[in-house]
Amino acid sequence: MKRPSFSLALLCLVFFNKESTAQCVPAGPFGVSTFSNNTSIGTVVWNTLNDVLLADNNYAISTQVLGILSTANTNYIQVGGLGFSIPAGSTICGITVSVERSSAGLGVGCVVQDADVRIVKNGVLTGTNHASNASWGSIDAVATYGGAADMWGTTWMSADINSAGFGVAIAASMQTGLVGLALSARIDYISVTVHYASPTTLPLRPREATVQATAPVRNIGFYPNPAGNAIYITGRRKTATITIKDLEGRIVKRVSIGPDIRLPQVSLVDVNPGLYLLEIDNTVFRLNVAR
Repeated sequence: MKRPSFSLALLCLVFFNKESTAQCVPAGPFGVSTFSNNTSIGTVVWNTLNDVLLADNNYAISTQVLGILSTANTNYIQVGGLGFSIPAGSTICGITVSVERSSAGLGVGCVVQDADVRIVKNGVLTGTNHASNASWGSIDAVATYGGAADMWGTTWMSADINSAGFGVAIAASMQTGLVGLALSARIDYISVTVHYASPTTLPLRPREATVQATAPVRNIGFYPNPAGNAIYITGRRKTATITIKDLEGRIVKRVSIGPDIRLPQVSLVDVNPGLYLLEIDNTVFRLNVAR
């Protein structure tokens, strides 16, 4: 008996595997560019809010003098303007938020910790509270909230992520022990990574299988991002050309690497640090070059 061709085998695999999942890739982490003090929670105001823009040991800070056995919550520090450009029609898989934070003024029995950590969708606080019970130490540390498969209790479209109103809101709780003190919550830097599957990496639906069975499952992507001196292209490509453009659409670098070469490396040594658009097979990704 003649053995089935590869194309027919792939047709059967795609047609019957209804549980196929998309390959999610990360975009980011991106830092914020807008900030505000949101008074819908707490009483203690955040000051020097612009210091969350860079990881430079300068802090947005909220300070309160408290008596013994007292508690006070800060307002939200609400940030956005992340600058994502997730392709239209993408499936959002999850959101990871990283916060570099610490506290000051701690004494015996005193603690600073999360009061409320929310995602911001179209300018509105929404979803589940991701606050943890972990203390904010006296030395800067990065706390991570959410993850590659965490939707924060709501649904997302690429337009929601790309909106200037997409962001994060964080409030802290300050508690004293048997000594009254001036306690401070401090945030140095906030960044967000969004995990998504673009339309070109979505699994085939059963009725599409007869049309696309002979085409390879491509899952185009790249890593790492942020990148250093090089990136690696994943998946199967149709064309050899890989293009890097600046955010105004000007070509910064163009290379030609045969589609049959697996996991090709693209050097970024001659690309200045910054945000770029990476084009592969008419799919556009956001590339962050950081050294």
